[in-house]
Amino acid sequence: MLNKFITFKEPIPMPNSDERRVLFDHREYLRNHKDTVTHTISASTGYAEQHNWYRYFLLNNIPTEIFYPIMIINGITDLLEFDTDIATIKIPSHGVVQDIISRIA
Repeated sequence: MLNKFITFKEPIPMPNSDERRVLFDHREYLRNHKDTVTHTISASTGYAEQHNWYRYFLLNNIPTEIFYPIMIINGITDLLEFDTDIATIKIPSHGVVQDIISRIA
């Protein structure tokens, strides 16, 4: 039985998984949390990684465990669809995301 999707060797929660549902339900909390930071996308790295959020996140040392939460709080639907019109993204705290995930029973 398939337990999770694997994308670029990292898990993205399955569409009907508890983890995905809980993180999606917490998107406003994550977006507005005091530890969430606004990250400015530099023109030089943003342009070089056009069409690839996955690579952009890796180059900026963003933990893979928070890729999905970053996507949902910024309206990103595909890691391979980098939008050069986006100048900033919100990045939730890795610790806050881990705390939410740890509470899933």
